[in-house]
Amino acid sequence: MSDEEPSESEELVKVETLTPNSRGVNTIVKVVSKGEVRSVTGRDYSVRRVADALVGDETGSVYMTLWDDKIDAINEGDTLRITNGYIN
Repeated sequence: MSDEEPSESEELVKVETLTPNSRGVNTIVKVVSKGEVRSVTGRDYSVRRVADALVGDETGSVYMTLWDDKIDAINEGDTLRITNGYIN
């Protein structure tokens, strides 16, 4: 996530074009809402915080998973530039 302008070689895609298993996704979205924070235990038995955020553009919306410090850094109404993201 960055405030920098996209480079000419970076193609921005709209949410409506995303498909399961999309990789290398570059897009700009707005945070619509952020869900409750919950704790999960990883394979290494470490406890991490996780929350889902509903993000979207004028073509649609998707849920984005936020981990640990990113939960506190992102708020409803924020505009995010996602670089090299992926869909699970």
